[in-house]
Amino acid sequence: MKNYNASGALHSTWTNFLLIDALEDDEAVICCEDVKVAELYKEVYLNHFDAKEWFKNAKLKDGKHQHGWNTETMDKYVWDTGAYIKNLKTEKNTNNTFAYSIAKKDTKGASLGATYKGVDDEMHDMMEELLHSQINLGDSRNFKSAEELNDKFIKLLNCKTFIGTENSWSLLASRVEIPTMHLCQLWPHHALKRVTIDHARVYIDPLVDLVK
Repeated sequence: MKNYNASGALHSTWTNFLLIDALEDDEAVICCEDVKVAELYKEVYLNHFDAKEWFKNAKLKDGKHQHGWNTETMDKYVWDTGAYIKNLKTEKNTNNTFAYSIAKKDTKGASLGATYKGVDDEMHDMMEELLHSQINLGDSRNFKSAEELNDKFIKLLNCKTFIGTENSWSLLASRVEIPTMHLCQLWPHHALKRVTIDHARVYIDPLVDLVK
């Protein structure tokens, strides 16, 4: 048994949920930055994914665990196995819409825009103008209700492609096999991308491709 983490990051949290079932961990404890947020994420997750008894019986515990599962384990049991699409029970009804979410680089706090991945204000406004007739999913955190998250996830599932800065929406889109494009501003603001090298999180030019 090892503890699992639930945070405001939707993609990371749902990955932990899938991992519990993948490992068939009947003693799983989900350590939560905010139990109410974790309960909201769990409710919507159960709406859309086939969950086994291991996840359903997992206990929620207040307080983040400092030594959760590493990304190598996530790769092996969830991401590389296609667990998201294999466990997705909601049918995708692809329509003719684009879904998008554009983060600003200068927003403070752990929410949309508080990111190295964001764009400057002028670029943000231009992209909003370009995509104004499409579906803006907005912040991938700070949902007011399970209904809001549920509605946005369905819109993501049904779109024909996702465009935006890297966040949980873009990562979830790629996991459920929706064509996905990340936007990285190169000038005048120069965005960076986050990678993990030897268990250390570093930031590099978005055009750099690391080969294992």
